[in-house]
Amino acid sequence: MRKLLFIKCCLLIVLIIYPALSVRSAESAQSTEKILALTETWTPFNYKQNGKVVGISSDLVKAVLENADIPYELQIKPWKRAYKQTLKTPNALLFTTNRIPSREDLFHWVGPIYEQDIAFYHLQGRTDIKLSELQDLKQYRVAVTRGGSVAALLTEKGFVEDVHFYSYSNEAQAEKMLTSRHVDLIPTSDLIHGFRVKQKERGPLNLTKALVIEHAQYYIAINKETSQALVDKIEKSFKQVVEQGVRQQIKARYLAN
Repeated sequence: MRKLLFIKCCLLIVLIIYPALSVRSAESAQSTEKILALTETWTPFNYKQNGKVVGISSDLVKAVLENADIPYELQIKPWKRAYKQTLKTPNALLFTTNRIPSREDLFHWVGPIYEQDIAFYHLQGRTDIKLSELQDLKQYRVAVTRGGSVAALLTEKGFVEDVHFYSYSNEAQAEKMLTSRHVDLIPTSDLIHGFRVKQKERGPLNLTKALVIEHAQYYIAINKETSQALVDKIEKSFKQVVEQGVRQQIKARYLAN
């Protein structure tokens, strides 16, 4: 009789304690989930300096993940490779990602981290270039980021790569193509110009804005198979960091007023 009572007591204790242990175990597993954060070289948003990944987006994403106490690994890769890896890797995120309709259902989205007008620019003094609408670009030699949102936009509008536009893999290549007049126009923005003014050692290119093609909102794009709990944790941390003024502090470090 006493033995039976002892067994019942043990079972009761297990039933009381096990759910609590399970919750703690789940919380512990969640807290140790590691994020793979991927980005491309795109100054001033993301680039390497003295062996470290920095930039107005990189610094903000690092602040968000550290505020949320989420361990992460940050890597820079060519855009198309980073994009494809994020699509197939749970707990991977990609930034600085333009949130466009064709990508909407492919990721969880946190942000926007930054907004800006995307426009095509040409070298100052090119009075021969006249643009009033997107299709006018077909008259000129145009280059865009390989696999980027501008390339996607042009493709949607009937532009053909290597016929109506060329691709470059990084900003330095784009500048070289423009200044050597291998191309007439490249897409850029006021944020990039503000960085050039701030970084006196590089100096800004003398560019003229020719045509604004879209108002872009850049987000953190998170793999769809990542747990909703982890996505919510990142989103909550993002809101906290922005409310604390961290984003404005980062911009002030990198960009001229």
